[in-house]
Amino acid sequence: MSLETSEEKDLDEEIISCPVCGRDAVRRERSVETWLGVIKIISITCQHCGYRHVDEILVEPREYGPEEIIIHVRSQKDFRKYLFKSRSAFIELPQFGIEIFPGPDARDEITTVEGVIERFIFRLETLCRDTEDPLRCQEIVDKLKKKIDEEDPDLLIIIRDPTRFSRLTSSPP
Repeated sequence: MSLETSEEKDLDEEIISCPVCGRDAVRRERSVETWLGVIKIISITCQHCGYRHVDEILVEPREYGPEEIIIHVRSQKDFRKYLFKSRSAFIELPQFGIEIFPGPDARDEITTVEGVIERFIFRLETLCRDTEDPLRCQEIVDKLKKKIDEEDPDLLIIIRDPTRFSRLTSSPP
């Protein structure tokens, strides 16, 4: 999905120390006006060791969403709704008693409701190996996978975002 830029502004460039090799690297920062609002794009490139990093941060939304988004997934159509989830948002599946909190590497993302569940499954599968009750954890993973295929999934997802940048829409932007 493209952010389709309409206007770029504020291109800043500076030489910094590469976080990998310590030699000179180029840090570029620019702001771009998109359908979401103003996004700051920060990139670091090191010609010496090949290090590259890009981060996009929504800094000024076109409009604010609610602090809490409650999604009732009652049909397969609900899985196809689009979600812009900010890096500050955390997700809860109350029926399963599980939450995902944003970590230090959290990123803004554009996904679908199904994509949120797929990410939950991926994270849980990784955690199940190291949990106190791996069988219970795997049970939850299996139930979530089954929900994605059911005609009437009856699933509740709660997204809490203190920045109010997250939004849900039924069609792509």
